[in-house]
Amino acid sequence: MKFVNIFLPTRIKLSLVIVSIIGLIACIVMLIPEVQSNIIYFIQSFIIHRELHHIDKLDNYLVSISFIFVIILYVLFYKNNKIATLCCLFTVFILYVIVYYFWSLGRDMPSELRFPFFGILITGIITYIVDRDYFSPYTALVIALFRKIYDKINNNKVINSSIFVFISCGLIGALFFIYVYGITILDFTYTDWLMNGGGDLPLHYFGWRLFRNSAWYFPIGMMDNIVYPLKESIIYTDSIPLFAVISKLFSPILPHNFQYFGLFGILCYILQGGIGGIIVKKIGGDTIQACIGSFFFTFSTVMLWRMYVQASHAHILHSHTSLAAHFIILLCILVFLSSRTYSKIKRTLVYSGLLCLSAVIHMYFVLMVFIFMCFDLLSDYLHTRNWKKQLLTITISCSALLITMLCFGAFYSHSKSSAGGLGFLSANINALFNPQGTSCFLKDLPLAKAGQYEGYSYLGLGIIVCLIMIFSQIIFNARNTLNLIKYTENKTNIALVVGIILVFTIFALSPAITFNQHVLFTYVLPKAIRNMLATFRSTGRMTWPVIYIITVFCIWYLIAMCSKKAVILLLFFVFVQFLDLRGDFTNKGNGLKQRIEWKTQLPSEEWNKLAKNTKHIFFFSKFTKLYDFLYLAAEHNITVNDSSLARKNESAINEYKQQERKGIQNGEASSDTIYVFAAMEETDVFAGKLSFYLIDGIIIGIKEPAVYLENYQLKI
Repeated sequence: MKFVNIFLPTRIKLSLVIVSIIGLIACIVMLIPEVQSNIIYFIQSFIIHRELHHIDKLDNYLVSISFIFVIILYVLFYKNNKIATLCCLFTVFILYVIVYYFWSLGRDMPSELRFPFFGILITGIITYIVDRDYFSPYTALVIALFRKIYDKINNNKVINSSIFVFISCGLIGALFFIYVYGITILDFTYTDWLMNGGGDLPLHYFGWRLFRNSAWYFPIGMMDNIVYPLKESIIYTDSIPLFAVISKLFSPILPHNFQYFGLFGILCYILQGGIGGIIVKKIGGDTIQACIGSFFFTFSTVMLWRMYVQASHAHILHSHTSLAAHFIILLCILVFLSSRTYSKIKRTLVYSGLLCLSAVIHMYFVLMVFIFMCFDLLSDYLHTRNWKKQLLTITISCSALLITMLCFGAFYSHSKSSAGGLGFLSANINALFNPQGTSCFLKDLPLAKAGQYEGYSYLGLGIIVCLIMIFSQIIFNARNTLNLIKYTENKTNIALVVGIILVFTIFALSPAITFNQHVLFTYVLPKAIRNMLATFRSTGRMTWPVIYIITVFCIWYLIAMCSKKAVILLLFFVFVQFLDLRGDFTNKGNGLKQRIEWKTQLPSEEWNKLAKNTKHIFFFSKFTKLYDFLYLAAEHNITVNDSSLARKNESAINEYKQQERKGIQNGEASSDTIYVFAAMEETDVFAGKLSFYLIDGIIIGIKEPAVYLENYQLKI
């Protein structure tokens, strides 16, 4: 190292540094496939005028060249410490060999590891530790500059305000939504992506379309055309009832093709980021910490899991866009942290608003809000010992909830909930650490039951590593931790938070406790409780508040216990979180950024001719191409007698089917109805009563023969 420092003039060393930096950047840029393709095309077309051979090894050569530039940089930056230099070069070399080995074998390695970027990072850290004195002047200068900028930002009243934090963090949420899903789905008139969606996404859209076509009733959430002649609530199509009712009010001025699901998605992310930032500020963070911390909430695995599902992922049954409104859970946490300063009236209004908001988005949030409210009121009672105040809050809040549910028709259909999903749609004990295909680093863990996708609650590697660090510190400093708990003034709040976590966890795991593929034990719930829980049989969803509470705890610990290094640690864990989940971010957005065209599986023009003289579509048994018939019904303002809903009155629907069956057999078939059959065997009892046709693979019956359908007629 003395040789380099003595015999190389300053200009030469400076030139080598500049060349090394430029060369390293050029190699990194050229590793991008699009850049490589353009360079190769230019060389082949304009320089050598022939096709290059063995260009599949180009990436390997670039990695080798960039490795050389890294070595040059390190040699130039170290003075007399041979140990530091040897450690750096040895680490870079080992890392390079490992990366080259994996990548040359065609392994699916993260793209960031295709060049020694992490080599620079890791060896830089090692060098700083080994040869800290060399860097101390530069470190002091950078730290001083950083602190000056940091203090200037946080001392600004506008920047340090809650409004600024909310807007900034909300913008982060919006940008993340655009990064994952793009802006195409924000077009209100673009609906093909919904009809081509996987899971229940098309049903949510067609639920809105049919609700829009239906006349107004009271309750205002009722429609008469999705299980005709019965009425059903928009709540049970999971079509985001609040948005559906507001959109229906403005229906006369809205375009024929209109969807609000893209708007709902970006609003959820804006509120997720904004409220997350406010929570970080509430637990002691400053503006910069709040903005960084909001990324953890914006990167929410469970929110992304629920938002949208594409047709290519149709085998995944977790699509319920309305269940992505996780800002409601964050609002509950924020209220719990802030309610000590609330007056009796304010607390009542807040919880009444949260319960009502939950009811008009998705009913599962109602239960979550209610549990938070009970613990918050318990906390208030322990401080005031005034049970009348808590009773008044519960009474008014629950009354407001019941009135809202009544207005939206939640009780109208008398639909009975099946308890069959209890224990099957639960969470696994491994839920917090089981990525279920969403992690770039951690392997999936087995599940005991197929329905436990409902309990998906992966924390993300960033939060997991943070938890490991926190618990390591707690264990190694057990005495200080015990003293902190012993002398804290908020022991009650700590106990209540633990209580909230336990209640949600027990609910999520019950009534069959499982770990990996093993069922540890089951217990039988009393019939009354089992029937009550039947409405919330997907118990695995109750893990969602737990992961947000854990996230808030991690951020609070870093801010409270590592104040000087909190920003750096937050940035590091956010970076790890992003690296771990970036594959899932890409997968969820693929296919939604580009416009697609949905094509019905009922393409024959005869369907439109039939629809002109039809008022009803009648399914006798199983659904056949349900979404295509719902599209036909929505386009021509036709009713259907049955559909796939979250809840419905099965007995009443089947009773009406039996009545219609008897009516047809007695020669009383409706001339304005298309009867749809799943199999030829179903048509035998109606021989001579209906005219049967086979169109696009669908067997239908109508009362009067149609001349234009002669080529499709079936002989029964």
